[in-house]
Amino acid sequence: MVKEKIFKISVLSLLMVMITHSSFANIWNYVAGDGMSIDHLTINPHDPSVIYAASGENLFRSIDGGLSWEILGEEIQGIITSIKIDPQNTNRVYVATDNVHEGRIYKTSNSGASWTRIPYSGSAIAAFSINPHNTDVLYLVSGGTTDIFYKTSNAGEAWDNISSVSGPSTTAGAVSIS
Repeated sequence: MVKEKIFKISVLSLLMVMITHSSFANIWNYVAGDGMSIDHLTINPHDPSVIYAASGENLFRSIDGGLSWEILGEEIQGIITSIKIDPQNTNRVYVATDNVHEGRIYKTSNSGASWTRIPYSGSAIAAFSINPHNTDVLYLVSGGTTDIFYKTSNAGEAWDNISSVSGPSTTAGAVSIS
C-alpha cells in the first residue's frame, strides 16, 4: 500500500492546487485560480512539505506543505525560468532567470535565507539541470536564435560551452539528467 500525503497549496490565496505525493508518483490536479500564474513549482525530494514556487519575478517558499508562503530572494533579478533543488544537499537551491535577455543564475546554500549570483554571462536560460550523481555538475541551455549548451563541474564557478546548434527556431526547451 502506497502511503499518500495530500497538500493544499494556496499562493497568496490566488491559486489552489492539490498535490498527491507518494514514493512512486506525483499526481497534480488543477483546482482553481484567479489571477496569479505559477510558472515553476519545485518540491524538496527529501521533505515534501518544503515547496518553492515562482510567479514572474517573485519567488515563494512554503515549509508547511503549502499552508503558508513567504517571499524570498530580494537579490534575484529577472523573470524566473527555473528552480532546482540539489538532491544531495537540499539547502542548496538554484534559480535561473531571464533579465532582459540576459541569463542569470542565483544560488542559496541556506534554503533561501540569502542568495548569491553565480558567474554566468550569456543570453536567457532556456533550460537548467543538476546532475543527481555529482551535484557540482550543472548543465544549462542558453536560448535565443542559437541554443548553446553549457556545463560546469564546480557548481557554477566556471562554465564550458559543450555544443552549439544554430538555425531558425532551434529551442532545446529542457535538459534532463538521470
